[in-house]
Amino acid sequence: MREAHQNAWVSVWFRCVVGAVTVAVLARQLGWTLTLPRNSRAWLATLACGLLMTLTWALFFTSLGHLSIAVATVVFQVQPLILMAWGVIVLHEFVSLPQWTAAVAALVGIALVALPPLRASLPDRASALMGVVQCIGAAACFTGVTLIARRATVSTQCLAWSQCVVGAVCLSWAPLVHGLPPWGIAWAWLFDLGAVHTGLAYVLLYTGIRRINTVQVALLQFVSPIAAVLVDWCVYRKLLEAMQLFGLVLTIVALATALKSSGKQSQQAGSLSLSIARSKIMISRLWRGIARVECADSYIQHLQKETIPAIRTLPGFKRAAILHRPCDRGTEFLIVTEWESEQAVAAFAGNDVLVAVVPEKVQRMMVEFDACARHYTTIG
Repeated sequence: MREAHQNAWVSVWFRCVVGAVTVAVLARQLGWTLTLPRNSRAWLATLACGLLMTLTWALFFTSLGHLSIAVATVVFQVQPLILMAWGVIVLHEFVSLPQWTAAVAALVGIALVALPPLRASLPDRASALMGVVQCIGAAACFTGVTLIARRATVSTQCLAWSQCVVGAVCLSWAPLVHGLPPWGIAWAWLFDLGAVHTGLAYVLLYTGIRRINTVQVALLQFVSPIAAVLVDWCVYRKLLEAMQLFGLVLTIVALATALKSSGKQSQQAGSLSLSIARSKIMISRLWRGIARVECADSYIQHLQKETIPAIRTLPGFKRAAILHRPCDRGTEFLIVTEWESEQAVAAFAGNDVLVAVVPEKVQRMMVEFDACARHYTTIG
C-alpha cells in the first residue's frame, strides 16, 4: 500500500476485487467449488469472516497513517498471543508453559527489531495512540477470522472467495469517494496485493489453518514480520543495528523452539496411534444434510441406487450407513461412510478430502447441507 501511495480504504477494496477474481479464475481452472451450502450457519460464518477480514485490513492499513510499518507490525504481533488465549478458552486446546514463553520471547524479539524506528516515529502521542488502538483492533478481528476458518463448514477456497466478495461489496463506496489510482505502477502494486497476497495467499492460509492446531497457527504468525525484516534488509538495503540483529535471532530461535515443542507433542500423539496400530483403524466420514419432506424418499433412492453402488467400486471403501430422523424443517440425514485411509477418501472426494461431494440434483432436494464432511478415526 505504501508503494502504491493509495488511500487505505481504496487499497482494501482493490485487494478484495482482485482477490475475488483471482480465486474465481483458479476455481474454474482447478475445479474448485465456490457454492455456499444451504446452511444458515455456513452463511453467517462466511459473512462474519468477510466482515472481520475487511476490518482487519482496513484498520491495519489506516494505522500506517499514524505509525511506521515497524511499530504497526510490532503492535499487531500481539495477535498470536490473543489467538493462543482464545485457543485455550474457546477450543480447549493445551498450551504449554514453554510455548507461552517462546511466544512472548518472539514478540520481545520483534519489538527489539522495531525499537530504532520506534524512537523516531512517535512525535505525536495522540496520533500514535490512535494507531496502536487500530492495530490492536485489527489483531482482535484477525483472531476471529482464524477461529471461524478453523470451524466453518465451508471449503477453504469458498471462504477465501466469499470474504473478498463481502469486502468488495461493503467497500464499494471507497473508489467513488477517493477515486481510483492513475494507471501505472500503482495498479501493478495493487494487483500484486490482491492476486498474490489475498487470492492465492488466503486459500493456502485457510487450508493450513485447518491442518494444524491453534498454537502452531499462532506461532507461525511470527514468520511474517521475520520475512518483512529480511526483505527490508535484502531489497531496500536497510542495515540492522546490533540490537535489531539480536532481536531477529531471538525471534527465530524462540519460534524454532516453540515449534519443536509443538512437534514433540504431535509425536507423542502419534505414539499413541502407533500403540494401537495393531487394531483395525479406519476413517469414518460424516456428512449432514436436511432434505425437504417431499424429497426424502427420492434422496434415499439416489443414495441406494447411485452413490453407494458407485463408491463400492473404489479401493479402500468399506461400508456406508444412512441415518435419518424427522425434524422441523424436513428430514435430517447423517451419512456415514468408512474407508481404509484418507488416500482412499481422496479417490472419491478429490485432493481436498473434507469438501463434501453433493451433486446438483441432490442440492435441489436439500433445505440445507454441510459444505464439508467431518472425518473421525475409527478404531475397531
